[in-house]
Amino acid sequence: MLRAIPTGIGGEFKEMACIKPDGTLTVLARDLLEAARRETDENRLVQDLSLPLYRIRSVIREMSGYGYLDSTQHGIILTDTGLEKLEFTNAQQQ
Repeated sequence: MLRAIPTGIGGEFKEMACIKPDGTLTVLARDLLEAARRETDENRLVQDLSLPLYRIRSVIREMSGYGYLDSTQHGIILTDTGLEKLEFTNAQQQ
């Protein structure tokens, strides 16, 4: 899913917080999805990614909106759609 918005007269695209104009994940989004391959929670992600909670929550919200993360009883986990996006991003960066 390409998430970019046109800005200005020249039709340039502005990068969204988690997805680049080419459809790949930003480093932060990729790292968070990698960490969510196994069920995790916000506090563990704060420790693992060394980021403040508000940043983690923002990325979780965006990634959940795309269907890349799913809520569980104990936190969040990567969905099949999220795994496909992660694999696409990793393939594009090789």
